[in-house]
Amino acid sequence: MCVAASLGAGQKVRGEQKPLPTPFFPLEVAWTATLDTRPAAGGEMDDFSVYVPLRSGEVIALARASGRLLWRIAVESKWPPVAGRASVVVASRDGLVGLDPTTGQRQWFTPAPGISAPLAIDGDLLVAVGEGGEAIAVSAETGIVRWRRSLGGTSHHPPAIGASIAFALEGSRVIAVDRVTGAVLWSRTLDGILSAPTVARGLVLVGSSSNHFHALKEGTGYDEWTWRAGGDVIGAAAEDDLVYFASLDNVLHAVNRGNGNQRWKAVVPFRPVAPPVFLSGVVIVAGVSPRVDGFLSATGQVQGSYSGVGALLGMPLIDASVKPFQVGMVAVTRDGRVIGLRPQQLMMRDPKPVPLIDLPGRRLPRARLP
Repeated sequence: MCVAASLGAGQKVRGEQKPLPTPFFPLEVAWTATLDTRPAAGGEMDDFSVYVPLRSGEVIALARASGRLLWRIAVESKWPPVAGRASVVVASRDGLVGLDPTTGQRQWFTPAPGISAPLAIDGDLLVAVGEGGEAIAVSAETGIVRWRRSLGGTSHHPPAIGASIAFALEGSRVIAVDRVTGAVLWSRTLDGILSAPTVARGLVLVGSSSNHFHALKEGTGYDEWTWRAGGDVIGAAAEDDLVYFASLDNVLHAVNRGNGNQRWKAVVPFRPVAPPVFLSGVVIVAGVSPRVDGFLSATGQVQGSYSGVGALLGMPLIDASVKPFQVGMVAVTRDGRVIGLRPQQLMMRDPKPVPLIDLPGRRLPRARLP
């Protein structure tokens, strides 16, 4: 973002060796950038840059390695950008704007006024939802519209893109559409106020303010299983055969993807602010207080935590495949700071020299003279 008790390098799961957890914690500050105006939303990160919308009606790019300002452009947005293969896409007041990630120059514009939720991207497919309940899918590289579809309701959560695309709408409704054509596949009305959906290997996962966590079949919308938590379920992450979800009773759950049986649960020492994020072997949860904790995905034990200064603006930006020597997490604070953090264990530093107190080996008794 260590307590041991993770799976060892030689322990096998279904005949395969399980990799060791990512050594994400402890974290150290690599750089801090103080913005000249407060951010309008959380940011986005790719391999080279961090992109942040500002309340001044601009979007800026900072170097991921150093925090240095690379460019700024006048585009007003209240949503985080999303980074594609060749464009950074921003939801402006009037539509979708594709920016060159290196220079910030406009590449394309697609009219789509009144975006009501964060954008979602998968490869070249970018999906947005408007205040009138219309979903629009465009090419993230060219802005060419692939389809538009009325959902019959507004959403304030980013859609989940998998084999299909799932939306959680006002009025407790979940709707899935074909990702190629936008044709509606199914619709379900659940209970309570719904959280952001997640798609995971044939399931649509969605939580609710009724304390329920639903696993729906992606192809039909039928129930696969349902879990009742002790508080509002605010979102989920998934990997292989496990699903992780956080609830506002400050608990993180790990359950089997196939049947919902609980593997473990862990108490989160703060109020979660966003759905958890999964890295290899680590589940990360952020709180309203400036704190981020990591839990070992195999056991739920704490790997480590980071406590910053200033309230976080949403979930920190986390690289799912963090590499040695790189900034692996970027936190955006409400008071206008962007902080780049890197895992200490991936800096490959030599241990500090210590004085040699005892000589190596063992003391031998003095031989007696004849």
